[in-house]
Amino acid sequence: MMDGALSTANGGAMRMRGCIVLDVEIGGERWSANFFVVDGLRYDVILGSEFFKQHRCVINYSEFVFRVGDVRVPIRQKGELPVVCRIKAETTVFLEPAQEVIMPARVEKKGARNCGSVGITEEKSVKASEKDLALARALVAPGVDGRLPMRLLNTSSCRKRVKKGETIGWFIPLEPNGGINVVRLDDDVEAKNEAEAWDPIEEFREWGSCGLSEEEEADFRELISQHRAVFAKDSKDLGCTTVMKHEIDTGDARPVKEAARRIPPYLRQEVDEELDDLLEAGRISEVQSPWCSPVVCVKKKDGSLRFCCDYRKLNEVTKKDAVPLPRTDDLLESLGGAKIFSTMDMQSGYWQMAVEPSDRLKTAFGVSHRVQQYAWNVMPFGLTNAPASFSRLMNVVLGKLCWKTCLVYLDDLLVWSRTVEEHLERLQTVFRRLRAANIKLKPKKCAFLLKSVTFLGHVVSADGIATSPEKIAEIRDWPTPRNVKEVRSFLGLCGYYRQFIADFSRIAEPMLRRTRHDCPWSWDEECQAAFEALKERLQGSEVMAFPNFAEDAGEFVLDTDGSTKEGIGAVLSQVQKDGSEKVIAYGSRTLSREERNYCTTRVELLAVVFFVQKFRYYLMGREFLVRTDHSSLKWLHSLRDVEGQLARWLELLAPYRYRIEHRPGVKHQHADALSRKPRRRHQGSESCPGCAQEQIGVNALGLQKWTSEEIRESQKMDSDIRQAMELLAHGDGEITEEHLRRISPTARRIVERRRDLEVSDSEVLLCHTASRRQPQVVLPRNMLRAVLEEAHGGRSGGHVGIFKTKEKVRQSFWRPGLGREVEEHVKACLDCTKAKAGKKPIAPMEPIPSSSPFDIVMTDVIGPLPRSKKGNFYILTVQDAFSKWPDAYAIRNQKAATIARVLFERWIANHGCPRVLHSDQGRNFESGIVRKLCELLGVKKTRTSAYHPSGNGQVERFNGFLKNSLRSYLVQKGQNAWEEYLPSALMAYRSTVQASTGYTPYYMLHGQEMPLGFEPEDLRRKTDSYPLFVQEIQQNLLHAHEHVREGRETVQRRQKMNTIGK
Repeated sequence: MMDGALSTANGGAMRMRGCIVLDVEIGGERWSANFFVVDGLRYDVILGSEFFKQHRCVINYSEFVFRVGDVRVPIRQKGELPVVCRIKAETTVFLEPAQEVIMPARVEKKGARNCGSVGITEEKSVKASEKDLALARALVAPGVDGRLPMRLLNTSSCRKRVKKGETIGWFIPLEPNGGINVVRLDDDVEAKNEAEAWDPIEEFREWGSCGLSEEEEADFRELISQHRAVFAKDSKDLGCTTVMKHEIDTGDARPVKEAARRIPPYLRQEVDEELDDLLEAGRISEVQSPWCSPVVCVKKKDGSLRFCCDYRKLNEVTKKDAVPLPRTDDLLESLGGAKIFSTMDMQSGYWQMAVEPSDRLKTAFGVSHRVQQYAWNVMPFGLTNAPASFSRLMNVVLGKLCWKTCLVYLDDLLVWSRTVEEHLERLQTVFRRLRAANIKLKPKKCAFLLKSVTFLGHVVSADGIATSPEKIAEIRDWPTPRNVKEVRSFLGLCGYYRQFIADFSRIAEPMLRRTRHDCPWSWDEECQAAFEALKERLQGSEVMAFPNFAEDAGEFVLDTDGSTKEGIGAVLSQVQKDGSEKVIAYGSRTLSREERNYCTTRVELLAVVFFVQKFRYYLMGREFLVRTDHSSLKWLHSLRDVEGQLARWLELLAPYRYRIEHRPGVKHQHADALSRKPRRRHQGSESCPGCAQEQIGVNALGLQKWTSEEIRESQKMDSDIRQAMELLAHGDGEITEEHLRRISPTARRIVERRRDLEVSDSEVLLCHTASRRQPQVVLPRNMLRAVLEEAHGGRSGGHVGIFKTKEKVRQSFWRPGLGREVEEHVKACLDCTKAKAGKKPIAPMEPIPSSSPFDIVMTDVIGPLPRSKKGNFYILTVQDAFSKWPDAYAIRNQKAATIARVLFERWIANHGCPRVLHSDQGRNFESGIVRKLCELLGVKKTRTSAYHPSGNGQVERFNGFLKNSLRSYLVQKGQNAWEEYLPSALMAYRSTVQASTGYTPYYMLHGQEMPLGFEPEDLRRKTDSYPLFVQEIQQNLLHAHEHVREGRETVQRRQKMNTIGK
């Protein structure tokens, strides 16, 4: 049988596998007919016009009858069709090769009317490629809840997995009379094909900015609807082209074989699931090969696992494919006169291209906990010639369309035209080519009918071709120097290219004078003119050049530099025919708060990874040179046993062919200057991407949430935690005293708590402490300072004392010696030292017998204070006697009417009426209006006795905390800013453990700790069930309240002893 292609009604191509003769039975009569076998058919069988002519078939719509010769069969109408229900797995099941299981399943009744009746089970698909799992056809009667047992057979030679909730078949209910008709009208099927309802336009990155009329927009929508099959619905919806296959030419090199690297036990299940998914999808196969590459486990941004193959050794013996790339100027010239543009990108393009069968064994890899080897059937990431093969594939698929209808450069596809009508015709032609080649696009990366696009570093529009602003933005936006250091940095960049800048010394002389030791700092118009002139020269043709991709063109050179305090920078250059280097593009960016914690080597490596990706269009598909002034990066190609962030970076660099060269810093001043380029914050409210990261760091601690990935990477960078985890990987029974002597004292203390340690689902090391209600993250050293600053002096800190700061930190973190670190930090706090006076005698507190939250409420007034920015002078404080929950309200005066109004509107309206309102004998609290309010609400009003402040000692103590906290916050802010920091002080108190209860006020009311913003994601409460959540909170509250009631006598006895002792 010969493979071929059929044309569909809409002009598309349908792949034909062959022809077969089958018997067709209708109404008891049987006929023989020829059928074409094709992929992706919506229905099981379609009868064509040839069959209709040969057997005199007639569709009578007036009687709704289908007639074949003398046979008449009724046609179902909409509303009469049988409902087809999905059968979904009730649990996850693994099937070994040739294994049959009876598994629990459930009929999905969504939208069904009679799925609980007797019916027939059918397989999910009739495609040969999906026949690995066979479902037994049977007559079944689901239970009332839709449950039924299903027989499933694994017919393949590989282990298969059926996930919980996965559709495994169809349930077709039988009619009461038992009759089943097979003839139906084409579009009257209730169970519509899901693909028909999916509209890729909704996922496009952008479309229609060129301006479309209603008719043109309708034509575009119709075009996409006709060719929706060329767009991938999700990450699993991939094509597989047979146009060409990827070859791995290793010549006569001996097979490369590396031992499998150990995979941590907590990752093995995820690795197994990933392998099973790839096997099930047909992307890998089980093999026996003399070649073998190791696997590196990489976590995606969403926390899921992707393991990658480390093909560096294989790439070393692979002959490089020097795919010819078109000249940039030729590509851009072909766009002359174009007004409308569309760009497209493939869905996992590499996985849509198969590996040549004879070369598949070279892609073999193994994992440490499985004996079996695997090899890729599709082109994997990390192969040195993968970009070249994919680029060649696209050129073959599009053929003569290139340069006339579209442009393709590596994996970038651009279609252009002068009119909308012409553009839609070109898009249709391209779609047909892609569909015929079975290549699918990724909708989210496609943009159609635009008035301008960025292509190969240039902005292309109806106005012509212009250099992309990004290439020169780093020079154009360089801020005016403010000191000698910044002048020297800029001149270092200029000096590197002084051979291309005519009269450099004369132009730069005013700036050079400012760098001399005997010249006082000043910046005048002469300096500014020199500064602007040098920036203009750096952007001009004397220094910069267009990239040249001809085979005999010079090598690209990427100079990178990183500074742990400022940022990273790079200059992409190309060697010219005379041996000089001219700039292609400049680049720099600031470091994020997390990146500022990186060591120097990691920052330098970040610069390499970031700018190789940024300039990928120039560097992909050809060898280039990376120059850095950090000699440690020369080990990059030989690094072993990588994981986490480093593994992801190496994966990003794997497709590129590059060599790394160390260069002394004195010769590296151009990249060094860009990495240390000054960043100015805007004076107004506007912001820009260049300074956004710097602005984020100003007051970020109060809102900082560390992600699981950040904590995991920090733990791996911490030498103590890393030593402990490596030792724990041996198993508890294998740890000896000799092992413990080899590690640091801190690591030893972590290992000693090994029975309390666990690794979370996101690979973060946690510690369980008996006295804590939740596990604690083992705190890395590089996060310690930020945690202490937030817990003590941050927005939720309140500058509380040593004990309360310890309790706040220990709610989320544990580390050996953490208590000592907290004590040293609090003692060294300058704001506390300046704001807090020496210890004063604490007012004795008399116990107030409260038995539940908001039963007894105490109130007082603080002031007068300096006038706040909102014009307030006083603070009304209110506190619940049982839970210690406080509130504080800024008020303009302390008149009785003001106090009564605020009490009702701000406290009682939120928390309800207390049984008792307690205060001192101030006239504002004892006034008639406050007493009238209490009478109306049924609240008993009480007061302290004369000269006896201990009767209201609890709220007095809260007042002392509030004043101390505000003073600490306002050391550098000014006294009139106290109202702005009132919420922060309240947040600090509500989240601090109270000695009299043993709980925080927030926990006493909510049954869980307050999210403070700096606790790790792994400790955040997660629940999928509202009833279970409510039940857990109720239990927590009952336990806490009972504990407080039981401990009340102990607390009262201690307070009484303190009072007697004074």
